[in-house]
Amino acid sequence: MLTFTGPDYSQCVKDGYKPRPAYASANPYEPGYISDTPEAPQPTFDAYPPKYGAETSPVTKPDYYYSTPGYDGGDYGKGGRPTPTGDSPAAKTTDEATGPAGNATVVLRPSGTSTGTGGSDSSLNAVGNFSTSAGADGFTPIVGGPEIHPRLPIDTLRIQHPDVWNMFLLAFASLQAEPEAQDTSYYQVAGIHGQPLIGWQHPEHTAQLPYCAHRSIIFATWHRPYLVLLEQLLVKHAQKEAAKFTGASRTKYQAAAKRVRLPYWDWAAVPGLPAVVSERNIDVVKPVGGAVTIRNPLYSYRFQRADYRARYFSGDYEGLAETVRWPGTSAALEGTFTSRSEKAYQLFNIRSFGQFSTVRFQIDGTPISQNSVESIHDDIHGAFAGSDDPAHMGSIGVSAFDPVFWMHHCNVDRFMALYQAQRPDSAAIDGSLDADSYTIGFPGGVTEDINTPLFPFRDTNKRDLTSRDVASAKSIYSFGYSYPEMPAEYAKRPDADLADYTKKAVDALYAPNSNTTAGSDEGRSFKPAPESGASLRTEWLATLVFDESQLDNTFSVYLYLGASSTTPLNPKTVIGGCTSFSTGAQRANTTISGTVPLTAALIEAKVSLDPKAVVPYLQANLRWKVMRAGKEVAVSELSSLDVGVSAASVKYFSEEGRLPEYGRWNTYYAVTERKSGGMKVKDGALLESKDVAANATLVAPAPPPGGNNGTVTV
Repeated sequence: MLTFTGPDYSQCVKDGYKPRPAYASANPYEPGYISDTPEAPQPTFDAYPPKYGAETSPVTKPDYYYSTPGYDGGDYGKGGRPTPTGDSPAAKTTDEATGPAGNATVVLRPSGTSTGTGGSDSSLNAVGNFSTSAGADGFTPIVGGPEIHPRLPIDTLRIQHPDVWNMFLLAFASLQAEPEAQDTSYYQVAGIHGQPLIGWQHPEHTAQLPYCAHRSIIFATWHRPYLVLLEQLLVKHAQKEAAKFTGASRTKYQAAAKRVRLPYWDWAAVPGLPAVVSERNIDVVKPVGGAVTIRNPLYSYRFQRADYRARYFSGDYEGLAETVRWPGTSAALEGTFTSRSEKAYQLFNIRSFGQFSTVRFQIDGTPISQNSVESIHDDIHGAFAGSDDPAHMGSIGVSAFDPVFWMHHCNVDRFMALYQAQRPDSAAIDGSLDADSYTIGFPGGVTEDINTPLFPFRDTNKRDLTSRDVASAKSIYSFGYSYPEMPAEYAKRPDADLADYTKKAVDALYAPNSNTTAGSDEGRSFKPAPESGASLRTEWLATLVFDESQLDNTFSVYLYLGASSTTPLNPKTVIGGCTSFSTGAQRANTTISGTVPLTAALIEAKVSLDPKAVVPYLQANLRWKVMRAGKEVAVSELSSLDVGVSAASVKYFSEEGRLPEYGRWNTYYAVTERKSGGMKVKDGALLESKDVAANATLVAPAPPPGGNNGTVTV
């Protein structure tokens, strides 16, 4: 039967408490999403949170289990989310197992000082400050793990390296169990990204500002030491857990513990969420007890301190004792997978690292350079924010508490490393950006460049790390990790060798294999066969530019195909989109950009790629909607929106590892100029391309220099 698969905190198995039928939906882009996922078995009593088992739960209506307490059990409202009540456990301090009850006063930790020795958490210390386990002076240098070991795709780690996988899970669970008052707890490391907005181990920082660098030229570089910090803590916890084994098992697991590294979720190769992060429980081998089933630490993080939530979080997130996800996320990701995969491959054709890194609009770019790794990153986060139910990954201030954040960002770091390896001459930040950076210490319009400190991260000499420390692809080796496309053996080999190896690996992963004609079963494949040498194809691309400050909170602009304005937006009609990833009110005048590849959708619709066929087809069928919290927002509310359609003739080579070459871009305003939010001829300065006026002859784009030397597909 159909079962409501809303966030776990609101799932209920009694018919009387299912969401009202009026709000039921099979469309993950709408609230009240219903899937045909079989009803999951309820967890055993031992799996219940403290004090909230089936027999002892203070929840009296209904008298059965809610996985996160705090709701009165009344009828669900629109979207399927119950409402916390003043008398509900969510409004009280109840986590006796992990900290005392009561609303203790929490005082910001004096930066760079130690207020405790770690170990057990007896609430706050005598003066109400956070304690630290980082060392005598509260300092944790960013050093990485021992030796060089690979970060692997999460399923590869799970299936092919079971001992390392086991230690990774034990380490993640151990880190999550660290008292939240400690500097090096999961809670505080996740909190560096946004909330709870406290200084972290830096002598200059007590200001209540987030550290994360978004809408910033240092977006990609800032997150590298951030991931390294969590990774080195995981290694430490893995080694601690391995030492608890005895005999031959100790030797085996101690060797595995040294190899623990963050796995990555390759959203350019995997359509939806990895299944393992959606499993409530997971099997491990523990030092005591052997093979057992534990709560999956990759499924969620359970907050320990209700008093911390009350002080540092607000709204829905204050009442949630566990991170939650929108259940339609995986279906939404699957709907945009083809576009996302093409965008990922096109990243390597962006001219400079600055354009590659940030989603902020840069007026001197070609249509393809309006893509960025941050834009794809934002799209992933946006897929978690598909309803009006809270979802930690969909809100920038609390996203890092969700364990899947780390696997997602590990892949962002991987793409940065792959770009750096393939373009060593442009891998450094080669320009500056006057931005309202989120990075602490830089509020309100500063020039960011390769020397901008990546606060709060410091090296062993207490020197602030900068992008210069991570500007080289080989910087990953100095932090103790590699990627399959960048093996450790290349750490001491010439940059040219690494570039050659990486290009071939990326080509094998993301480039299609053989050239065929539009409309055939293999129409998406366009890389020429070896005997062809090279081939041309017209690539179609939508560019989206808008001032995200016009709307609050996370929202997305989705492009889809439909014969009429009543055509619904769903995974079958959607092509792709561009997301504004944020929390609350946006900063003023922040213009961002993104792209949506259209070629695969045109081939799927059996449309010739010639402009004479494409332009009238898109005039009639290309549509877009602005979506926020699962609800449509009028395009007029995002009055700055400009959606344009461009095309370029692209040469693809049979030579392994050779990047495609793009000809001059043409922008076809006839597709969009009469649509609300559509780009018009007067907007031509937005894109570095040849203007093709609405009434101009629809000619195919000119090929790149050097001729064809192969077949042509337009």
